[in-house]
Amino acid sequence: GSHLLDRLRSRLAAEHVNWVMSWTTSPGQHRPRLGATRYPVIWERPDAVDAAIRQARTSLLLNARPPAGAGAALIDSVSIDDFSGGAHAAQFLLQRRRGTAPLAILAGPPHDARSDGRVAGFLSVAPATVIAAPDWFLQGGLAVADRALAAGPGGLFCCNDRLAQAVLRRVADRRIRRPPLVGFDDAPVARYLDLTTIAIPWDDLVDAAVGVILRRRAEPASAAIAQLVSTRLIIRD
Repeated sequence: GSHLLDRLRSRLAAEHVNWVMSWTTSPGQHRPRLGATRYPVIWERPDAVDAAIRQARTSLLLNARPPAGAGAALIDSVSIDDFSGGAHAAQFLLQRRRGTAPLAILAGPPHDARSDGRVAGFLSVAPATVIAAPDWFLQGGLAVADRALAAGPGGLFCCNDRLAQAVLRRVADRRIRRPPLVGFDDAPVARYLDLTTIAIPWDDLVDAAVGVILRRRAEPASAAIAQLVSTRLIIRD
């Protein structure tokens, strides 16, 4: 999130776009303030999306898709093609798999749209056992890493790099052979661990977002648009 914000700040400054930070606290601490005269740019705040829909406010949603119906008609979005990224992960693991050993997916928390898209993309290419982590973080991954390793001796797709880090930690702790592994995001931890991953092209995402902002400034009444930014595979092992 801080990486995305830093890149967005830099690009908006280069385009001489005036902006303010409305809040950075956790959801639920107070009602979101969208500002009466500004174009809200929303990341990781579903309550702000709900407020924008209630107030019939045109907004921009980053790295997510708005709800179908009124939300999609009002809210611009720039998001990652999670489905295609998951499919690419499956293609990679099929190439690396030992024989016909089964594959597994260590997914994010249940009902998370990003995780669901990545899982669906993978399953469109290859069958796999899906094991959901309670959250996106290292500790959540550690809670289910043993189950994921048991289910996927032929290869394991982790729906973000922190979950992959948990698998690597468990492999090291147990001194067992590591299965073919691919993560998602290309977070700094992926580079530290030499992890093969499906990378989010953050610069391209920011460029697309700034393009939507400039278009909205020039054409305030234009129809809402949804853009998908493609991922890419980075092989490190």
